[in-house]
Formats: sequence, C-alpha cells, structure tokens
Amino acid sequence: MVEGDWVGPPDSLAIMNMPGAWEGYQSILPKGTSWKNACPARAVFTTSFYRPIRHAQRVRCPVLLVMAKRDEVIPQWSVKKEQARLSNAQLVALNSGHFELYNGLCFEEAVVAEQNFLQRICAGADVCFGLPIQTLIYKKTGNLRAI
Repeated sequence: MVEGDWVGPPDSLAIMNMPGAWEGYQSILPKGTSWKNACPARAVFTTSFYRPIRHAQRVRCPVLLVMAKRDEVIPQWSVKKEQARLSNAQLVALNSGHFELYNGLCFEEAVVAEQNFLQRICAGADVCFGLPIQTLIYKKTGNLRAI
C-alpha cells in the first residue's frame, strides 16, 4: 500500500499541513504512543473533496457549534457561515486554537458547553436522540461523569 503523511509542517505533502497542525497534533497524542503518521495515498482524494457541511441545511435538530477563536485549521468565517445556514444552531466561541479543544482548560470549557446544550435541549425528557439522559462523557483523564 502506498502511504503518505497524515499531518506535517506547512509546505509538506501531508494532508493536514496548516501552520500549527504538526505541533497541535503532537500535543494530543498520548505519551509513548505507537501511532504512525501515515494514511493510504487514496485518502488524498477522499479528504480533498470531503465537505460534510454541504448537507448542513438538511439538519433539523438543534446543533451546537464549538468554535476555536484562534483555530489554525477551520477559519471563524467558515463556522459563522454554517451557523447562518443552520435553522437551529447555537455557537460557542472559545479562546483557543484548534487542538487546544482536546485537552486542558479549553477541553473542560467545551465539555461544559456541550453539557449545558444537551441539558437545555433534552430538558424534561427521559430519552434524547435515542439515548438515556444519563449519558456518560468520557474525559481524557479516564473518569466518567454523568450529565
């Protein structure tokens, strides 16, 4: 199988090669990981044309968009544009970069925003989106906590 790099520095041939992507991706990998920075070459074609947002206007349920204000990967204008296209979207903007949302204080802020959103839209229900309200969120620390 022909492989390429999944993430790399700017101007590399990696699929994710935006400024800060390499450092950010490295920051979310567990210590001592055996992860290999590789993907099948065919991924270039699928990721280049992957635009799930094309279907956003068909979404009818409430949506929470969590936007990183200093995102190196997804520009703010793109998130705001999609918020405008969705009929029932709430935007939460956090003062973080793209990869900071995966750990630390920004991760905790994102989880609180997600919990508040789910509690608001599921208020008074025993089941929400087919799941019991006592949904568990797995924290990076390995703790489970009910919302």
